[in-house]
Amino acid sequence: MSTPGRRRAGDRRTAAGRRTAAERRTAAGRPTPPGPERVLAPAGLVLVGAGLTVAMDASARRARARRVLGWVLEGTVGLLLVGSGLSVFGDAVRRTAQRPA
Repeated sequence: MSTPGRRRAGDRRTAAGRRTAAERRTAAGRPTPPGPERVLAPAGLVLVGAGLTVAMDASARRARARRVLGWVLEGTVGLLLVGSGLSVFGDAVRRTAQRPA
């Protein structure tokens, strides 16, 4: 009987419980292709960063007492970008968690 957290001699999993590169290979001997989460996660982070930048610019416009409609629309677009980025990044996390081990 093994204790939790300890690996047996024949167990090829890493300390974190992940499979090794050899175990991820398919029957044809090729590695499993990366899923769309490899693209979605960075894209979500870029959207969040862009949204925060646009929202902060709208805040600076407001401080300079520019036209109200201009900074309100710019701030709304910034918040939409932040929300979209969080959604895309969350979808990437969900797909990674649901990916078969």
